[in-house]
Amino acid sequence: MKFLKNANFKRGLIVSLIMILSVGAAFGLGRLSVLMGEKEPIVIEEPPPLTSLAAALPTTTTLSVKTIPEKMPEPEAPAPSEPVVFVASRTGKSYYFPWCGIVKRIKKENLISFTSKTEAEKAGYSPGNCAGLK
Repeated sequence: MKFLKNANFKRGLIVSLIMILSVGAAFGLGRLSVLMGEKEPIVIEEPPPLTSLAAALPTTTTLSVKTIPEKMPEPEAPAPSEPVVFVASRTGKSYYFPWCGIVKRIKKENLISFTSKTEAEKAGYSPGNCAGLK
């Protein structure tokens, strides 16, 4: 019985006994709660007949259908004969069409406009990276 005198063995034995007792107590309390806490059973009732649901629905229904094209058309650049307005930033070096995405980033106080390409180029601006400019 030399192993009973070993301190590590005694410590391991005590920890094991505590764990076994804890698990047993938890299991017993769980079983006890089932026995003590009997609740009313769940009752499944028949659903209401479909005829009563149909009476609650409106008799006429109007549907509106919108057709969506498979591919949205690309915005067209204006014809050269039409008057075109170009915009630029006071702090930049390029001019753009007003519908180009980069125009959204120009602050309103820095936004300037031109009525023609030549006017923009005379002011020292060059065409920006926008479809239809180059």
